[in-house]
Amino acid sequence: MNSATAMSAPGPATVRLALLQTGIELFGRDRVRDELFPILRSAVVRIRPPERVAISQQKIRGYKWSQGRQKREAIQESVIVREMAHARGPMTVFVHVPLASEQRMRSLLRAIGYWGQSSSLTSCLGVTNTPPVPESVQRRSRCDPFSRAW
Repeated sequence: MNSATAMSAPGPATVRLALLQTGIELFGRDRVRDELFPILRSAVVRIRPPERVAISQQKIRGYKWSQGRQKREAIQESVIVREMAHARGPMTVFVHVPLASEQRMRSLLRAIGYWGQSSSLTSCLGVTNTPPVPESVQRRSRCDPFSRAW
């Protein structure tokens, strides 16, 4: 892949994956598999993007190690275009989970350090029990199997 586009905010799948990864780090794989995964799989996730997002294209050099026909090793260089999103203002993530799981979710949300790539820095400013305002959150596609009303 020679190019990758950026989004203004992570999608619901990225939020779920970050919660699962953080859960494994905090609670261990077995507990996440047995207790947390079923909750996160069915959780409704909504995202309110930051107030402002600037997307910039960056050209970087990519290197690929290859072996030629004469068994000679060579490095191939190519130009790769990446888009980076630079956000201003807080992003809000809404995760609808059963009341019994609320404390565990609070711990997970506070522990998340990045969304999607380790080059994205994230810190939790707070966790509240508040439903999203429908006009302010990103909608998911109609084919999303997790769609359901709040």
